[in-house]
Amino acid sequence: MQRIPGKKTLWWTCALFFTIVGFVTESKPALAVDKPRGDDVDLVRVAREVRGVIVQIVVPLQDGRTSVGSGFWVNERGYAATCWHVVAGNPMATMKVQSAIDPLFDLKNNNMIYANWEDFSAKVVAKDEKNDLVLLKIDGNPFEPRKSVPIQIGNKALTAHYKQAILKIELPDAGQKILLAGYPLGRPYPVIQEGTVASVTHSLPEFGPTLKILISTVANPGNSGGPVLDSDGKVIGILEGGLPSRPGYDPAQAQSGIAVVVPAHFLLELMNTLHD
Repeated sequence: MQRIPGKKTLWWTCALFFTIVGFVTESKPALAVDKPRGDDVDLVRVAREVRGVIVQIVVPLQDGRTSVGSGFWVNERGYAATCWHVVAGNPMATMKVQSAIDPLFDLKNNNMIYANWEDFSAKVVAKDEKNDLVLLKIDGNPFEPRKSVPIQIGNKALTAHYKQAILKIELPDAGQKILLAGYPLGRPYPVIQEGTVASVTHSLPEFGPTLKILISTVANPGNSGGPVLDSDGKVIGILEGGLPSRPGYDPAQAQSGIAVVVPAHFLLELMNTLHD
């Protein structure tokens, strides 16, 4: 006579089956998990696109020196944004907004054209000192069709590039990859560097009672006012300075490896005060 398994035997058989299935499932390599595409950062693509967005700001000071920072175009009517502290030394002055002209490094033919600037005169038209933001309006409009290019070398046209930034006002998540763009140290070469969002914070002692984004990357002198972009190339904030490694250090000279960013939300609020 055939023996029918008891309930206890049947229970152990099922338990063994699910244990084996579970082991096989959990043994899949971690690399097999697809990474969310929204977190992928194509440095080459974003760097190529952002070079038309970023500018350098040069402010003549009353003692004969200059204050230099970064900035970016916020619309196609000739407005650029930067940090208030970049222009605060002489905010009534006529200042320069500069876009880098392409360099040419033709090693094969020993033909070198170093980077240069196409510059425009500009004035402050709106400011938000609390959030360290300012808007400049240039004399002219670089987005209009060009009649000529600044430098023509044979069949190569070396020119500056112009592109309006796209703002993203939602606050980023911690761990999100970002890019910082600008002209650090006053050089006419755009520098794109990668980092991550560390956290969102409020009332940092060196930066006042307002909301800030902290990012894990080094901010150099000249980076102030430059855009911080997400993996889609949208501006999530404006670089304000480095987080000092100890109290009393100048944020503009800080090298703590953590940088402070003004959320793009506050820039949009300032732009909404314009009436043209």
